[in-house]
Amino acid sequence: MNILKGVVFYPLLWLRGLLIRIGRLIAGLLLFSALLSALMGELPTQISITFAVMSFALFMLCHFYDWILIKLNPTDNILILD
Repeated sequence: MNILKGVVFYPLLWLRGLLIRIGRLIAGLLLFSALLSALMGELPTQISITFAVMSFALFMLCHFYDWILIKLNPTDNILILD
């Protein structure tokens, strides 16, 4: 089980900064698009709601990314994420 955790943990740890930055950027763009499409009224309401839900889901994934890494830590050592 530790081998499987290590195979998943180390690439996620290595890509942590990049994935969080890209995730927050995309979440922000989706929220901006949702607000803009809701205010302009040119797109159907379902698209605005879909953009807002996707933005929130991506924001929450970025928020809990460190928690996921701590749970996947295969070495059982204290993990400090800066």
